[in-house]
Amino acid sequence: MEQSNMNDGRLWFDDEDPDGIHEMIQRGEAIFFQFRGRDYFIERGWCGGGGYVIQDPQIGLDGKSRDDIPYTDYPGHLEAKTPEEMTALPFLDGKTIFERFGELQFFDI
Repeated sequence: MEQSNMNDGRLWFDDEDPDGIHEMIQRGEAIFFQFRGRDYFIERGWCGGGGYVIQDPQIGLDGKSRDDIPYTDYPGHLEAKTPEEMTALPFLDGKTIFERFGELQFFDI
């Protein structure tokens, strides 16, 4: 993952690759990205055997996550229970993360 630039207080990545994202989904790691101007946070839900969390991480103008605003759950939130289901979940306007991969911008908070 190569750093691109700091924008709005965020560190954006240039060279995120589908294989790296697939591995992060397999491991249940947090993934932060933007799709059509909306921020997304994906991570395996560890509590109570839930599925993968798909939320708006409520990033403030300073580029940091805000704790004073509850996260907004996106369609598909907690539906995928396994990495395979998450990989196949059409939660981005009817397509999977890999079908929309070229339209995503990955960032870190």
